[in-house]
Amino acid sequence: MIKFSKSEIEDFDKRLEDEFLETNALGVRSSGTILQCNTRKYHGMLSAPQKQLDNHNYVFVAQLDETLSLGDQTYSLANHEYKDCFEPKGNQYLKSFSIQKSPEWVFQIGRIQFKKSVLVVGNKSQVLVKYELVKSPEALELCVNPLYNFRQMHKLTYANDQAKVEAEQLEKGLKVQLYKALDPIFIQFSKKAEIQGDAYWHYGVKYRKEEERGYPCYEDLLSINKLKFSLKEGESIVVSLGLEKSAPSKLSKLWEDSFEAMPKLKSPKDHLIKAAKQFVINDGTSASIIAGYPWFGRWGRDTFIALPGLMKVIKDKAFFELVFTSMFKDFKDGLLTNVGVGEAAKYNSADASLWLFWALQHYAEIRSSKKIWKEHGDFLKSVLNSYKNGTHYNIGVQENGLLHAGDDGVALTWMDAVYNGIPATQRKGCPVELQALWYNALCFCLEMAEDCGDEDFISEWKRVPEKVKYTFQELFWDADKRYLADVVISETEKDWSLRPNQLFALSLPYPLLIDERAKSVLEMVKRHLYTPKGMRTLSPEDTRYVAIYEGDQEKRDASYHQGIVWPWLLGAYVDATIKLDQSHSAMVVEEIWNNLAAEVNRYGLGSVSELFDADSIQNPKGATSQAWSVTELLRINKLLKTLKKKS
Repeated sequence: MIKFSKSEIEDFDKRLEDEFLETNALGVRSSGTILQCNTRKYHGMLSAPQKQLDNHNYVFVAQLDETLSLGDQTYSLANHEYKDCFEPKGNQYLKSFSIQKSPEWVFQIGRIQFKKSVLVVGNKSQVLVKYELVKSPEALELCVNPLYNFRQMHKLTYANDQAKVEAEQLEKGLKVQLYKALDPIFIQFSKKAEIQGDAYWHYGVKYRKEEERGYPCYEDLLSINKLKFSLKEGESIVVSLGLEKSAPSKLSKLWEDSFEAMPKLKSPKDHLIKAAKQFVINDGTSASIIAGYPWFGRWGRDTFIALPGLMKVIKDKAFFELVFTSMFKDFKDGLLTNVGVGEAAKYNSADASLWLFWALQHYAEIRSSKKIWKEHGDFLKSVLNSYKNGTHYNIGVQENGLLHAGDDGVALTWMDAVYNGIPATQRKGCPVELQALWYNALCFCLEMAEDCGDEDFISEWKRVPEKVKYTFQELFWDADKRYLADVVISETEKDWSLRPNQLFALSLPYPLLIDERAKSVLEMVKRHLYTPKGMRTLSPEDTRYVAIYEGDQEKRDASYHQGIVWPWLLGAYVDATIKLDQSHSAMVVEEIWNNLAAEVNRYGLGSVSELFDADSIQNPKGATSQAWSVTELLRINKLLKTLKKKS
């Protein structure tokens, strides 16, 4: 269980860094900081997709501002940051915050103890908020003031005269629809309330994280109605925020059933399993994996890298089939999407299609490779043929067997930051991990073809892997440097930046390097790139090295892969260590698990972030919850269990 005490909560600036997130498979979210002060434009009590408009989430209710009144004394539990101050400082009454199943706040005001809990209903576009007066010398009044924004998650709302500032009153509820293009929402409650109509704009709320990231950071929020309830000791109220009308009389039961169905989170692993499942979007007709929260959507590369770890905690074959077939719908000329869906799909990734083979190798552990080849073999053959014959962005196999990729203005590998049309790490040529992924894909397909007796495929492709392997070892290895080139541009021109991408030549199921040279590469990577929270993306000895991820988008993009630490790369480091250093691998893997599992207690609570600074403090940065960070850590945990059984 994650828990913050009163003394920890009093560290105000530090607690503003700690964020909660609740989601469901429909894409509904509730998020914010534990101090109830939103620091990002992505925070909101109710966010949900609007498929009639696009594939983004929309924030409908930014916050619920609560006040408690007893006699002539009023206590506000809310908190907002403005240009020069925080008001109304509700955190002063916050006694504790915890996540045992879902987020829970306990407030203490003298002899009054008041509890607030939030959960997202599993199969509905609905968030439930439960208020409970635990202790009080007498009955008091609870006032709940919803603050609306009704806008796409990447944008901000400002006071305007287009917003409809009247709410339709329902039995124990309200129907609110600020703009016709967006769905209406229903605010409903389990107990009768006095509804006060006093519409006004709440001007100039500041989101400090947006300011830090160099984006517009002020927003105006609309208040339409305040809801006033009478509460006595031991009594509770459930407030529903949803895109569909609910039955007020059943809200308390819905809360109880939903809460009961949630697992207790007793350990870091429990939290990480919950976090992993939060990346899953599944409406029954299509399924996808969110690359990270709060701002990412579906990314092809991230999907396939995340799937093996997800397979360790989700055993539903039908779900994974749906993920694969949903991704295959946007297949084009050998390429699976980098980002986007349908008409919005972009294909600027040379490796997304190759990571598919790695995901399928792990899928073969729960579904036979014969069935995979029978059901998806033609699709996989079309990927290989497209790469062999050449496709977009100069992606194609050269005469020497190496896979080339690169075009001006695009970054086609996972090191993909581009600002103003200029890639921060161009890597045009033959990147090292593309060769590893290409070789691994070829060998895996030949393995499946042999199992299924596909002689035509075997005849066409059986000599290709050896050619790739021979050329790779000739051109990427340097006996003096003792590590692999990051990119081979030609036989005489190579990029010798010391980066973690070379790990994949050692770590994949079919490695390109397995001898003493592989051990040397692993040692160099360990010496220059390994940190307790992930792998540096560039050696500190390089003049371009950056240790701190900060600043506006241009500055952040420039540093994104120039030293900044990425946790997901530890999966490849662990795989390589197990292959090459078996006597120490259990100790190494356990250390990695312990170091990263501790991260569930900060930043993106219950999860692992996208990045870490590369300095000694190693603060978490980037997305608060990143799919491949979480899922690779869960895969590492599974490997650790296997190693311990063997020892």
